[in-house]
Order: sequence, then structure tokens, then C-alpha cells
Amino acid sequence: IGVRMRMENPAANGNPGNDISYMFVYGGYIYGQSRGVWGQKCTGANEKQGELVVTGGTIENSDANRGAIQFDTDTYEAQNVEATISGAFIKGKIIAGTDEMSITGGTFTENVSDFCAEGYELVETGDGTYGVVEEGSVAQIVGGQGYATLAGAFGAVENGETIIMLANVDVAVSLNNAKNITLDLNGKTIAGTDNTTSNFGLIHNTAEL
Repeated sequence: IGVRMRMENPAANGNPGNDISYMFVYGGYIYGQSRGVWGQKCTGANEKQGELVVTGGTIENSDANRGAIQFDTDTYEAQNVEATISGAFIKGKIIAGTDEMSITGGTFTENVSDFCAEGYELVETGDGTYGVVEEGSVAQIVGGQGYATLAGAFGAVENGETIIMLANVDVAVSLNNAKNITLDLNGKTIAGTDNTTSNFGLIHNTAEL
């Protein structure tokens, strides 16, 4: 197990209603052979026993029968957990109730469409993984958010990250890049729509692209 969120029985320690486990993952790497992040719940629930927030990093497990992120809803009584993922690379299953998990971004090795928040969708990235992006996104920063414009993705990407195309794009203004990034066309095309891009190029690059 990489990390265990043990959600205690509030009656067991004389503090009913206040025993909540919080976990925030902003980056780094979490690995567990059985489970990456395990929300283990005891009986005797209060209204909310745990909160997991994932915005970056990688969470992975190697046991195909268990989850990279797993809440034991079937083993124990209802979890009463709130979990959100807005970015990260999740390598493995997510095992949770659909009312417990909400995903608005990230890259996944498994189909997590059941957990997409309202207004977000699962997309295939072409390399066997999936992304979760806002509906209508044309590009995604791998492990992060989707963007409605390619310019938005170029503005948000950081050194060492990868932008993957999700749709064909027409651009009217040359895109400026001064960061060392990877642009994965994913079988899509970027086309210029006026003389600016025709004469000066689609991407004005001053770094390593």
C-alpha cells in the first residue's frame, strides 16, 4: 500500500462527528503493489469521514484486481468520502462509488468515464491512455487540464510537459513558445487561417519544441 487513509470510528475515541481524514496530492509519486491510495473505513460512520484532493503527480499500483485509488465501499459500509481529481497521472483502476469521486482533469490508464464531473468528458489520447477534459477541449496538458484553444494550452504549459492534440485546429495568430515542451499532434492537424500564419509560421518557437 502506498498511502492508507484510515477513516476511524468516531465513537471509538470519544470524538463523534469530527474524525475526518484529509489527503492532498499536489505532485510526486505514490506507488503501492496492492493499492496506491487506499481509503479504509471502519464502521460507525459520521456524515463525512474523508476528503482526497489530487491536483498533480502520479499514483500507481500493480495489482490488477485492486485500485491505484480505492475506497472500500463494498467491504465496509458507505464511505462518506469526497474525492476530486483535477490533474495527475493515475496508473491503475479507480474503485469508488460514483457519488464519491469527481474528475475534471488528468491522464488515466483505465476508463474513468463513470467519474467525470458534469460538463467533462473522457477522451482517448491515442497512446492507450485517457484524458478527462472539459467538453469542447481541443488540447490537453498531459496529466492536467483540457483547453478550448491551443493558445490556452501553450499559455499554461510548463517546461518538460506535453501538450496532446484532441481535435484539428485552425489558428489565426502565430503561437508563441519559449518553453521546452513536447507537442503531440496525436494524428491531428494545425492549420493557419490567414496571411500571418501563412507567412510567419504556425508556431514561433524560441525554445526546444
